[in-house]
Amino acid sequence: MEDTATPGGTQGVTENQGVLSAAGRGGALVELTPNPGGLALVSPYHTHRAGDPLDLVALAEQVQKANEFIRANATNKLTVIAEQIEHLQEQARKVLEDARRDADLHHVACNMVKKPGSIYYLYKRESGQQYFSIISPEEWGTSRPHDFLGAYKLQHDLSWTPYEDIEKQDAKISVMSKLLSQPVALPPSTESNFPGFSYQSTSTEITGGRDSEMINTVWVEASARPGECSSFFLTKEQSHPQMNEFTWKDVVNALSLANMSLGLFSIFCSFCKKCSCASWMVLVSFLLDMAIGSVTRHLNICSGSAGTELNDFAVFTTFGLASALLLGVDGPLNGLLAIMYVLAVSFRLCFYSTGIPFTYKGLPCPYASCVLASTSLLTKGNTFILSCMASLMILFMMDQSYYPHDEILESESWKKIVYLGGVIMLFLCPFSIAAFYCLTWSLSYIFFPDALWGKAACLRPWY
Repeated sequence: MEDTATPGGTQGVTENQGVLSAAGRGGALVELTPNPGGLALVSPYHTHRAGDPLDLVALAEQVQKANEFIRANATNKLTVIAEQIEHLQEQARKVLEDARRDADLHHVACNMVKKPGSIYYLYKRESGQQYFSIISPEEWGTSRPHDFLGAYKLQHDLSWTPYEDIEKQDAKISVMSKLLSQPVALPPSTESNFPGFSYQSTSTEITGGRDSEMINTVWVEASARPGECSSFFLTKEQSHPQMNEFTWKDVVNALSLANMSLGLFSIFCSFCKKCSCASWMVLVSFLLDMAIGSVTRHLNICSGSAGTELNDFAVFTTFGLASALLLGVDGPLNGLLAIMYVLAVSFRLCFYSTGIPFTYKGLPCPYASCVLASTSLLTKGNTFILSCMASLMILFMMDQSYYPHDEILESESWKKIVYLGGVIMLFLCPFSIAAFYCLTWSLSYIFFPDALWGKAACLRPWY
């Protein structure tokens, strides 16, 4: 039967083209064949009553409705795409604004090494210069010298977060940390992507706020060579940051207790008339206090925490009471001078704080105690010379002059060598040589603070 159509040939191509052309004209009826397959039909109309193909109005309405639905679906999809494009444009604009703001903040004047995780306060001088400070407007009180512009937290990726967004950003970082502490989340697969790979899937539930997510985690192992196997998964780090932080705070507290113990032993030695031993312990405390300050700055422990209060009490005990007792309490004048020295140290610790970063107001009391202890060792406890030195140190501590921060362990290499030399001198050399070394060190800080010790700490950040 030659009239029968064979699929797949040139006739099929012609039929497809006919369908496309008919569709392009808006739809058409299928031609009726009065003799399908060579058999004559009694009534072609009644054979198609179920579909009613001769109803042209219904067919046109159906085609029109299909066109409307297709146009509506396409419009909805394009609307979603347009909204996504607008959202991406808004995100791109915000990223550019944040990048421009971060760049501007990094170029703001600052006299300190900015450490990630710290909050810095932006002020503006009358001249228009903006600068960062670690002193908040609440700490300034009514004596705030310049206009306050805002507070920002430096993140570990060196981006800046406004103060009002810190809590929200920290919550996001906490969620990401929880996710990263879990094994790698990979979609389950029934077949291996690479030869030698196998998988095992488990379910881990992570609760974040009110929502719970089930994450399928996959541990994948592959053998690169025969007999060798390497695992490709993320596991929880053996050193948790929070645990390390508490561990280092315990170290700071232990060092502060050791410093306080040295001060108490020095007091005991002063009562027992062992001036050399008492002075040597004060010098050891002088070096130990620098190490405590370095670890405290490394942890970025805020003022007012338990660790800093303990350290302040240790400083008062060692560089206040113990150093004052080096003068002796044999007579009323020596006793009065010792009381004045203790009051000067107390006043210096409590009220002499400056809003200028990297700067002390008044001579730090550890250097004053180092001068007294070194003088006591060199003069064999001469009361007159010690009284003169104590009076001079009281004037320096109560003075309004500025002294640079002694971040020796975080500064240039030669300063670290000076510190190491002091440790070696105290523990391996005679008292006289160690005392002369420490006295020279302290006097150089007192009389040449900016020339020798005023350089900023090196730019290597602590993490």
